[in-house]
Amino acid sequence: MSSSSSHQPHPHSSPEARRLRVAQGFRFLVDSAHGARHRAVLDGICELARDALAVDQAYVGLMLEDGFHVIASAGLAKQVVPREATFCDRTLANGAPLVVDDVQGDSARRAWPPGARFYAGVPLLHAQQAVGTFCVTAAQTRPLPERHRRQLAKLAQLVTETLALASEQRQAEDDRERALTNDSLTGIPNQVRLMAAVEELCEGDEPGLLVIVGLDGFKTVNESMGRAEGDAVLRAVGTRLASELGGEGTVGRLGGDEFGLVVFGERTHVELLALMRRIAGIVERASTVHGTRAALSTSLGVAAYPADADTTYQLLQSAEIALRSGKAQGGRQAGLFTPALRERIESRATVLHEVAEGIRRNEFVLHYQPICTPQGVCRGFEALMRWQHPHRGLLGPYHFLAAFEDTALSLKLGDLALTQAIAQMRAWRLSGLDFGYVAVNLSGSQLAEANLATTIERRLRDAQVSPRHLMLEITETVYLEDKDDTVRSTLRALRALGVAFALDDFGTGHASLSHLLKLEVDRIKIDMSFVRLIGKSAGTDAIVSAIVTMGLALELQVVAEGVETREQLAFLQGFGCKLIQGYLFAKPLDAESAGAFSASSNGRPGPGRTPPG
Repeated sequence: MSSSSSHQPHPHSSPEARRLRVAQGFRFLVDSAHGARHRAVLDGICELARDALAVDQAYVGLMLEDGFHVIASAGLAKQVVPREATFCDRTLANGAPLVVDDVQGDSARRAWPPGARFYAGVPLLHAQQAVGTFCVTAAQTRPLPERHRRQLAKLAQLVTETLALASEQRQAEDDRERALTNDSLTGIPNQVRLMAAVEELCEGDEPGLLVIVGLDGFKTVNESMGRAEGDAVLRAVGTRLASELGGEGTVGRLGGDEFGLVVFGERTHVELLALMRRIAGIVERASTVHGTRAALSTSLGVAAYPADADTTYQLLQSAEIALRSGKAQGGRQAGLFTPALRERIESRATVLHEVAEGIRRNEFVLHYQPICTPQGVCRGFEALMRWQHPHRGLLGPYHFLAAFEDTALSLKLGDLALTQAIAQMRAWRLSGLDFGYVAVNLSGSQLAEANLATTIERRLRDAQVSPRHLMLEITETVYLEDKDDTVRSTLRALRALGVAFALDDFGTGHASLSHLLKLEVDRIKIDMSFVRLIGKSAGTDAIVSAIVTMGLALELQVVAEGVETREQLAFLQGFGCKLIQGYLFAKPLDAESAGAFSASSNGRPGPGRTPPG
């Protein structure tokens, strides 16, 4: 080796190699589901840039080893182009904004995007490395006024912050996933990894088995020997199952005193019996701790793919049904799933039948959850369906979710909600109560009905209730699934009446900034899954504050759902959120209690008052 070559920098330590390592950390934004929400936000920023700067295209790109990846854009398709074809390469090399008034007059003329004559780009920095660029292009030559330069810089800063948030959240997700893949007590794969193996089985063509191993009498062991000894038994059982059966498939702990084994390949009846005997023997040998044998026996639940189930959920359910069947016979049983045990699987049909009967018997009623100012003044209500079951008491929607997934029952429940809400508003109005408004959730099935607007208009008129008292809550999915503009026509007709609209579950992955700019809504509702994590996750805090700030900037009302603590309230109030819904002020109330709440507006959490549990 020559002396000159000995001083060449190591290829992995060169500036470009360091830049690529940092940029590669954003590859998940190219096309993975993990990056969908952030790509949507970046698309929205591009839309803003195109409008504000009056250009033809605006785009965000990552400069990776295999080329320039357009991950977000307005007026330009997502694509990958050679690095040398773009001015973005020069922008990265300069490490500073680059403006080319006339591409054809530039000595380093680039051919992309086709037809572009004007280019302006800003490098995007992360960890002191330029990972990509935020660019705008136009078909006409033009200067870039100072005002537009400042706007471009501000928008680029917003893109940089979005990338930083995306990186932070992805890192947190990776750390969480690593922490969650192994059971903390036994050290063997946990339910997450076990279910991944079940999914792999159910997505392939090869047959296989799911075996659930239940420890009979474990509760007694815990009580008689102590929790520490019980944990030692679980560790011993889990470790031995994994070491002795790991060659058969994936062994993991489902939770509590249950373990699972996913086996690929077909087994004869004789082979299956031999496997179950092996499992029982392993548990028996592992249940001796410090010379004392725990009084344990084994129950097994076995389900076969594809004979007993077509999906991951069905296979798990079938194996659990088989296990419960064995335990119901006193334990020490190996339960094989059979059609005779399908009653549990058909429970959904039972629920649907009971809901249909409940509707016929007028068992479904609305409760009303107040929507208040941060000071506790009631501005309106969200109507929530409850089931006054004749035997089980008052049931929340969790107990009849299957009905909302059934088109016919969903339409009936939705129509019932509208009918009851309008009737209650009439009753409150006649009593002289200034109740504000009532928000009713609408399903896609309801909105797809061509005569919905006419029906609502007639019912409001007959009840002598002003349309301004009615708000309809919808999800963005309703818009996205509207292939023939039926939904949009209905919404336009209702808005013309004076009915307001709220976009529900904002921030959960369905709603995005780019879509929000096109939707005609009056308010957005921050999903409670975000509100519950306020103060516990920096990423969530950033998302919530961004949603509130963005909503207010777009002159939309913002409602925070699921507010339960004063700390959450203070955080939201600090960013200007003026409408609060949650247990901090009130649970969903029956009509009489809701009217009393509205009349008094006595919902503020005063000193020493404990929010409802």
